[in-house]
Amino acid sequence: MVTHHHDLLDEHSFRMVHLIRIADRMADTLGFAVVAPLNAVQFADVVEELPDGTRDRFHSDAEELSAEIDVRIQSWS
Repeated sequence: MVTHHHDLLDEHSFRMVHLIRIADRMADTLGFAVVAPLNAVQFADVVEELPDGTRDRFHSDAEELSAEIDVRIQSWS
């Protein structure tokens, strides 16, 4: 359930709620937070929360990803 997206991840499964949690935390670490997070984390720590197979394929350069997201957001206006 999406209402639990701030809960700690279950180490035995990866569901949509986990994806939402990671996306939310990534947005915060990349500077796209709507509200300042109470407990700031590093981008690399959030990437570590991804499942192994996904983490290996994930684009993990924070500055490059932030710039790419910014370009996409700007294209909407």
